[in-house]
Amino acid sequence: MAIVDWSELPEHIVARIISYLPLRERSLCCFVCKFWSDAFSHPIVWSHFVFSIEKSENFSYPNYPEAITKYGHLMKKIKVDIDQGHIENRRIGHQIICALSSIPNKKYKSVSFNFTGANPLFYSGLEYIEALKRFFGNETTHSPSSISEVDLSNLTVPFDDSVINLLAQNHPGLEKLNLVNKVLVNKVSPDSLYNLIYKCRRMKDLKVFYTSMTEEIMLALADYNRVPLNHLGLSCRREVKFLPVLSSESWANLVSMLPDLKVTLFFDHTCPLKKVSRIMKPEIPVQVLQLETFTMIYSELNQACMYYQNTLEMLVLHTRYSEELGKALCNLANCCTKMKEIYVYCVLKKWVVDEVLANLPKVRESGRYILRWKESPEPWVVGIEEGD
Repeated sequence: MAIVDWSELPEHIVARIISYLPLRERSLCCFVCKFWSDAFSHPIVWSHFVFSIEKSENFSYPNYPEAITKYGHLMKKIKVDIDQGHIENRRIGHQIICALSSIPNKKYKSVSFNFTGANPLFYSGLEYIEALKRFFGNETTHSPSSISEVDLSNLTVPFDDSVINLLAQNHPGLEKLNLVNKVLVNKVSPDSLYNLIYKCRRMKDLKVFYTSMTEEIMLALADYNRVPLNHLGLSCRREVKFLPVLSSESWANLVSMLPDLKVTLFFDHTCPLKKVSRIMKPEIPVQVLQLETFTMIYSELNQACMYYQNTLEMLVLHTRYSEELGKALCNLANCCTKMKEIYVYCVLKKWVVDEVLANLPKVRESGRYILRWKESPEPWVVGIEEGD
């Protein structure tokens, strides 16, 4: 067998290998030889970078600010994961976002800021709101922004209109935005969202809270003088109790202008049950439906089956079992022929599981389902609990 001489590998191949390593291991690689040191500075190594900040007694943090200063201009896709349970993690995470903000001639295309771990009690996250304003403020350069994707869904801080207005003002090329996080109160007003929609005319994928939407925003999304929106995700929580629902007319108008639009509807356990049926309009092209209400919700499931049998591809259900629920699931499996995934988080009857899978052979073959008729320890992990 021939011995492979790593020094003879092309630089871009070595750079690709190094790119899969954390910063600490990357730094060690650059000391192997001059060839590897040169590969360490290759754009491939830094184009996609994950900053992972976790607390450990035997872990000394790598010098992230130095790496950002030296290689930040090469970064395009950035993800910052911060275990927020420790104050030192939050301090370093804040420092990283500020350092990323200060890079001249930034070429970021995709950014994702995430909190992991438990949320500390009474932690407001105000310093992260200021960090977001600095990051999206575009203060260090007047060159056009290259950011096209922003994901703030796992950053548990109450970002408000000031952050959204900066996104609208400085990042008109935005194509994908997720604002649905787990804060208790949505502080993104319809006015700031309308401003964002008006200025970011390339938006293709938008996920927001239902209470941020208005009829005027629906009209703005239907404007022919913009890139067609492909996906709209709406999260419905307790706040919908106090606001009127979007009308059938506005949905019909939007769908007529955007015939390829797909919609995700998410209802959590705080959403008033009587609002669910009112929000689910037949004109909405619902592709993904998440009913995580932990209540008896079989009538709403029958309603979804009637409304969305030609569009529904994925169902997530957190509920309690009843015979009516079993019949509703069988009815849905029989009618919604485009279904690709179904996840039901309660113990069903075996006949229900058998009938659902018999009517959805593609789902059964792919294994993209959770349908249990026996109790088992939680959590139920997709890809492991597929049913027997």
